[in-house]
Amino acid sequence: MQNFLWFTQEMRANGTLSLPMKDAKTVPIDIRDVVRVASVILTEEGHEEKTYNLTGSELLSLQEITERLSIATNQKITYMDASPSDFKQTLIRYGVAEWFAEAVAISWQVASEGNPTITDAVAKIGGKQPITFDEFVCDHKAVLG
Repeated sequence: MQNFLWFTQEMRANGTLSLPMKDAKTVPIDIRDVVRVASVILTEEGHEEKTYNLTGSELLSLQEITERLSIATNQKITYMDASPSDFKQTLIRYGVAEWFAEAVAISWQVASEGNPTITDAVAKIGGKQPITFDEFVCDHKAVLG
């Protein structure tokens, strides 16, 4: 979820969120949930040689995400599908190193081609339901707008 904070400047200035996601959905997870699960895995027995697919609790389109961001910021934010190369160039204009911009663009493109599913790993391992996107937006409202 914190990846969306990268785009606050674009959202404020243009009222857009431009990503190479087409009409794909995503299952955003809050870094606080990742940290909670990691602390359990690293401090408790029984997780050796296991792999976990950590997800948030909601399967969301970028249109749904921008609707929620619009409500929280009192600003109309529209999702704009961007080509991976345009997205990379935008990141570079915002000061991201070219090699990192390439990696980020590829990661969003790969995400757009996936078929995400919701897992219960955060709740089972971390002992608490994942933070919802609405909770994330509320917690970061000052940064978002």
